Amino acid sequence: MNKGKTVKIIYGLMTGIFFVPALCAMTGTDMAGFLKMSAAGIFNLFSDMAGRNLGVITVRLDGAESGFFGLVIFIAFLFGNVVCAAYDIYATGLMSAFVILPISAITGRSPGGFVFPLICGAAGLFYTIRTGRGRKRHFSVKRLLAAVSICVVCMIFGFAAGGERSDALARVSGFLKEASDRIRYGKGALTDGDLTDVGAFAPEDKTVLEVRMKNPQSYYLRGFVGETYTGRSWEKIDSGKKYEYADAFYLLHKNGFYGQSQLSAGGMTAAAEESGFTAEENELYVKNIAASSEYIYAPYEVKTDGTDSLLFDSGKIGDEALTSQGFFGSEEYSLKATENLVKKYTDIAAFFNESTSGNIAGAGERVFAYLNDEARYNNYVYDAYLDIPENLRSMLEKMLPEGSFDGAHEDYGAAKRAILQNLTGKYAYSETPAKTTAETGFIEAFLSEGQSGYSVHFASAAVMMLRYYGIPARYVEGYLITPKAVSDSNGTVYVNEKDAHAWVEFYQDAVGWIPFEVTPGYLNVMEKAKELGSVTESQDRLFDAEKGAQNREDIRDEGSFFAGHFLIFIIIAAAVLIALLFFAAVKLIKKHNYKKRVFATFSGPDINLAVRNMFAYAVNVFGQRKDLKDLVGEERYLEAYELYERAVFGNCALDKEDLERMRSFFAEVSDTHQKPEKM
Repeated sequence: MNKGKTVKIIYGLMTGIFFVPALCAMTGTDMAGFLKMSAAGIFNLFSDMAGRNLGVITVRLDGAESGFFGLVIFIAFLFGNVVCAAYDIYATGLMSAFVILPISAITGRSPGGFVFPLICGAAGLFYTIRTGRGRKRHFSVKRLLAAVSICVVCMIFGFAAGGERSDALARVSGFLKEASDRIRYGKGALTDGDLTDVGAFAPEDKTVLEVRMKNPQSYYLRGFVGETYTGRSWEKIDSGKKYEYADAFYLLHKNGFYGQSQLSAGGMTAAAEESGFTAEENELYVKNIAASSEYIYAPYEVKTDGTDSLLFDSGKIGDEALTSQGFFGSEEYSLKATENLVKKYTDIAAFFNESTSGNIAGAGERVFAYLNDEARYNNYVYDAYLDIPENLRSMLEKMLPEGSFDGAHEDYGAAKRAILQNLTGKYAYSETPAKTTAETGFIEAFLSEGQSGYSVHFASAAVMMLRYYGIPARYVEGYLITPKAVSDSNGTVYVNEKDAHAWVEFYQDAVGWIPFEVTPGYLNVMEKAKELGSVTESQDRLFDAEKGAQNREDIRDEGSFFAGHFLIFIIIAAAVLIALLFFAAVKLIKKHNYKKRVFATFSGPDINLAVRNMFAYAVNVFGQRKDLKDLVGEERYLEAYELYERAVFGNCALDKEDLERMRSFFAEVSDTHQKPEKM
């Protein structure tokens, strides 16, 4: 092995060693603790990191701790780094940056934990600039970009481990998402949660959805679901917070329980108990003509048997909107649902209250299983959907009557009446409201300044009002299939863009998410359920989500080892990595064997072959003609080139003196090439 290759491998080892403190900083372990972690432990740690940042259920492995496996992973990393160093793979850092860098803008998180990642980045910078071939080791834009990429990647690893959300990056994230969504999915008549520049509501008179139904029903077709209010927009809940409930959602989805289909699941459970309640089945075929194709526009009554992966993502945490799987969304899809249960949800609530008011063990097995799952989901809902900014809470305290609830929330009927009286009594419906000021949050401006607005304004305000009364609530945008549209149809309803609407949905204990209409002019458009009266469900009468709950490790003991679709990604990534390492190792071995054979001819009996191979190796490894002239001077180069031509084309054999002259040239080229250059 020549000196240059040795130096590269040493730099590769140095970079790998510098990466260990970065890993320790990100994992929160000391050096000894890192080496003691098992392969499963390290895998689980990064799996959890991915889950927290992406908000999905990731694969976790079982395994006892073993310092041997931790050492194996460390050695494997060093081996991969050495291979990259040996072959001058500058593009590795650059490609990684192009893949990972957009994550910071997409997630809106600022880099954190800079110290150790920057040490790693500095090592990568030194290694990348230092390694090179021939005279090209001097500064170049290509190597500078690669070096900077290594630093950026290391910093992103730092922010992924513990970065804080940045308002500036959040705005960049929102802009990028909006631009991407417009290209991929198109744009609907409403805001998709973007409240920064809400103007007039001006839908076109055109068909956006074609819905064929086996049993024509009026429905709320839910699209976008907003969870967290930022003042400028409705966003998704922080994925790290969602990941705290990964185990719960793993169990729920394994049991076929999804928040999007909870209303139909509860209705069918009640119907199965011979309670006199009915939940007739329905089938829908939806053709998306001009609505945003990002969402599956599904009614609250949509059903799942737990195996319909095209609609329900078992690896997703949160169960909010149903989103399309394709890159450009879905234009046509079929849905199974029940009849309209929104207008009958109070009957379902009454059934579960009656079932749980006595001895819970006396309830049917199906009721028992459903309420056990609902309790797990209920825990998540109350933790996730009660957040109110402090300035809004202070404003609502002055506007709304004080609640009288002692338990989880105010009585549903009392809360809804107070909200309707406030919104319909003080605020006017207008499709051309004044825009909010940049300094004031959207809801705050509507409640204190605007005094008028349309469904986006009323629904946004109602979310905060319901939360004020302790009732979990979310903001929703979608389309209405009204009773009038159904009566005018022959089984096929053509949904117009003018049917685009925003509403608030609240969580009815034991039943699920229910739309609540608060916008003047829409209060009597959709069918309503009869009032539940003064009944307020007590969580004490429902299952404790912790009782009898199994964790993911217990379920794996039953035979289910991996969760969600993440296994496919892991297998593909591992296969690609192994293939690349194998290819690099084979190539390294072949190159080493080739060098060994070539170097053997340098001292072999065939002088002509030795001279020819020494010159050819110098040209191939140390540089082309111009580079060799720069290294040893034009006179020495021409002398060696003459010997090479005589060895290849001459008719007579070269002598030992000629061989020594070529050896002297080769040694001078090698020594000069390895000397550090002045920058």
